[in-house]
Amino acid sequence: MNSSTALLTSTAMARHLHLEASPWDAPVSTRSKFGDLVWLLDITTPGQGPGSARVDWDFDLGDGLSFGQPRFSVLRGGLMRLVWSLFTDRRSGLDLTVGSVMKLSTAMRCLVRWMIKNDYVCISELTSAASEEYLDDVVSSYMLETELVEGDQAENESEDDEQDDPEIPLGALRPRTNFWSLLWAQRAVLREAGVAVLPEAPFGGKSARTVANTLATKIVGWIPPVPDEVALPVMAEAHRWLWERADDVIRLQDDYLALYRPELCSVYAGVVAGVALENFSFSCASPDLVPWRGPLEEAPRLSMLSGQWRMAVHDSHSVLRTLIEDVCAACVIVLQSEAGPRINEICGLIAGMNVQTGLPGCLELRSSKTGLNEHFFLKGMLSKMRRVPEEVEWLIGARPAGSNFIPAPVRAIQVLQRLFEPLRSNATDDSLRSKLIVQFTAPRGYPRDGNMIGRVLTSRLRTLQRVFIGNHVDLSGLPDRNAQGQDLARYRVTKGACLLTHSWRKSYALYVFRTDSRMIGAIAQQFHHLSLAMTEQGYLGNDPSLLEVMNGVRVQQTAQFFYEMARGERRITGRIAKLVDEFRAEFARILGTAQGMAGIAVMQRWVLNEDVRIWFSRHGKCFMGLAPSKARCHELGGTTHWANAEPNYVHRNPETCLGCPLYAVDAEHAEFWLLRYVENASFAAGSATGKAARAAKLRANQSEAVLQAIRVPLPALVTNDG
Repeated sequence: MNSSTALLTSTAMARHLHLEASPWDAPVSTRSKFGDLVWLLDITTPGQGPGSARVDWDFDLGDGLSFGQPRFSVLRGGLMRLVWSLFTDRRSGLDLTVGSVMKLSTAMRCLVRWMIKNDYVCISELTSAASEEYLDDVVSSYMLETELVEGDQAENESEDDEQDDPEIPLGALRPRTNFWSLLWAQRAVLREAGVAVLPEAPFGGKSARTVANTLATKIVGWIPPVPDEVALPVMAEAHRWLWERADDVIRLQDDYLALYRPELCSVYAGVVAGVALENFSFSCASPDLVPWRGPLEEAPRLSMLSGQWRMAVHDSHSVLRTLIEDVCAACVIVLQSEAGPRINEICGLIAGMNVQTGLPGCLELRSSKTGLNEHFFLKGMLSKMRRVPEEVEWLIGARPAGSNFIPAPVRAIQVLQRLFEPLRSNATDDSLRSKLIVQFTAPRGYPRDGNMIGRVLTSRLRTLQRVFIGNHVDLSGLPDRNAQGQDLARYRVTKGACLLTHSWRKSYALYVFRTDSRMIGAIAQQFHHLSLAMTEQGYLGNDPSLLEVMNGVRVQQTAQFFYEMARGERRITGRIAKLVDEFRAEFARILGTAQGMAGIAVMQRWVLNEDVRIWFSRHGKCFMGLAPSKARCHELGGTTHWANAEPNYVHRNPETCLGCPLYAVDAEHAEFWLLRYVENASFAAGSATGKAARAAKLRANQSEAVLQAIRVPLPALVTNDG
């Protein structure tokens, strides 16, 4: 027996209370009795707060009910006996310690609330089928949505959090699934205590860990991209810092360090170096030649403490630090939103310079197979789904061969290399000198010695992103919801603190699919190049989970399309349009009364069950899955087969697709067809003659027909005649 609490050191207190007929007045700690509605167990583990040893048996159930009411006394008493048996009489494995109380209590509350909501009154009613229903409800319930958005700090966050995807709540899911396993494993004890037991093994006999891992993977597919209304201003601001402000901050840091003399007393050295901060002149980024910020001085700034915003006044030394952290946050946002690596993979990037290419050591520039493009690859370590981390690479940018263009993610790596070089060089821990990003370990100010520099944590990078958004991106004008039904109010209320870094991967995949025309020019250019590179080489990197993200976004976009079809919000043209219209009534029946995100979730389940996917492009949508053998692109390529799962990209172009029975166009593609119409109609109306002019006229006529079908008015053409 594991006697981990003060209560269990006494013979009287260590008895098997769960087996006694009337244990209600027996003490469970120096402060609580067995029958109390709150157990305050004794703590012996250093560093634990009082909340970590509290079990509340009178929690809220909604609708004016609480678990402490007499009507729930039988169920409550049975669960009390179960919990106590896990401390003193566990039949499978070691007895639990008081340190397990928090997760155990949370899981118990989750199950009880679900039972009451679904009219289960007794543990013996919880069949294996009920456990599967419980899992389905966990995925779609508001409870998990709230945890994913707000963050369950008690269970998921710690300063040493190094999970692959911290927002995916494995730390929350495993206790919830494990509680069912504990009920099953302790059934013999519960029978002895006269308590109803599970009639069969939960989850069809699968282990709680397997179920939790599967469920977490499923939830990944339900995490939406960052809404456009949030993503675009955040990405635009990150670009501003990357291109217009990062060089200033690096130069400011260099000037500060050039004047700081460690051989002087620390106070005097700080005063001398502070002169560089006070006299620094920032560059002028605006047309009216006004510096983007004034001289460094004490200034208020939002910071985040334990997930809560607070306002703090920073002196010039601390302002230097916040500027460095803001540049770092901007770089990380650009990398995640425009290249797709996970936050922990960014933490593991290696520093150094390649003297031959002049690029940071973790970057490699290679020519594409056709020689038309040059591709930038980011080298790093992949640990997710690997027993041992292995080296991988990601395509993070592309440019026409011979161009000097630097994609934003490449620029982000270059900035991080320069930004943290002084800190890496000064670090006491030699291992930090090979890390691209390091972290300040002192609470405020700029580090005066190498002991104040440590390895960067994923939790810190997440916080820096949220602080950056809170201080530099105005989300106060967001409506409660957007046209797709996404909740924007929470981003407005939390100043962006609810943003999940994993959602950037979804946004990345979505933008590559559609190359959104509303994005600012630099961002659009990045995604245009990536789309071309991926089409040319079929390259997504050797990160298998990124393929999962791409598929997950395709599922979400397919579900949203069918949702809008069912609601009559989409008008499409193309040979597939008639077939899709025939299914409109069926889509409406499937959807029922569900609206907004709930409606999209209903359609997403249907898409997954029917294994239907739409392939998206700038000019239209491909319904390959409905009839793979009829795809025109495969017919031209000689690759026709009933098992084809995606288009033949070599032959996929507007002319081919317009003649395909699996193709459709709607208003989402209006910009492409407008531009195609203007370019070709203008060329055909000019002085050009011959085959080229005839081809341009044909493309213009095609574009005109498409625009008329989706009810987009034709623009006036500007000719040489005026």
